[in-house]
Amino acid sequence: MWIGVLIPALLSIGAVALSVRASRHRRFLHDMPTSPTAGVFIGDVEVKGRVVSEEPLVSYLSETRCIHHAWTITEDWGRWVTETYRDEKGNTRTRQRWETGSMLVASGGERIPFHIEDETGVLLVHPDGASLEASATVRFACGPDHPSYYGKGPAGAVRDSLHRRNFHEDAIAVDARVFIVGRARERSDIVAAEIAAHADARM
Repeated sequence: MWIGVLIPALLSIGAVALSVRASRHRRFLHDMPTSPTAGVFIGDVEVKGRVVSEEPLVSYLSETRCIHHAWTITEDWGRWVTETYRDEKGNTRTRQRWETGSMLVASGGERIPFHIEDETGVLLVHPDGASLEASATVRFACGPDHPSYYGKGPAGAVRDSLHRRNFHEDAIAVDARVFIVGRARERSDIVAAEIAAHADARM
């Protein structure tokens, strides 16, 4: 009985804690002014501008010039499963059930440092350790007749394959407009600031 009471109570406490944290983040963002890249101070900052990279990545699926991409390929499968059950009279019987699912067959991604540019200048950003919200660049499903099925995916097949694959990719493209909140620090190579992960950063 106590477990039935305790679990909902713990879930409620967790929901309240998440709500409070989200509220603090919203208030933090609301109170922080957006700084021009040329006027960034050391500490928590908020900047926005255009993504710039002289040697960008090329995303795997869409071949987009970008500074971050993450992609997955899953393959659908289906099979008949025989299960044993008891009927209303207690007799043991068997029946077949169609079971389906999807299995990850390939994935990858990469991120690199980049510059954010506005009308005042540029600022170096190190995205390692950051939470990134990228745009969807690829969302489609196809069969073996599509060039990406084997061109981007593996040559083999999963067990009980339905021969249908799902391709997903997210990326932050070069020239994309971005909004960044993080901790600014002094660069070690030149007299300038940069944004990078920091244990004490509020976001």
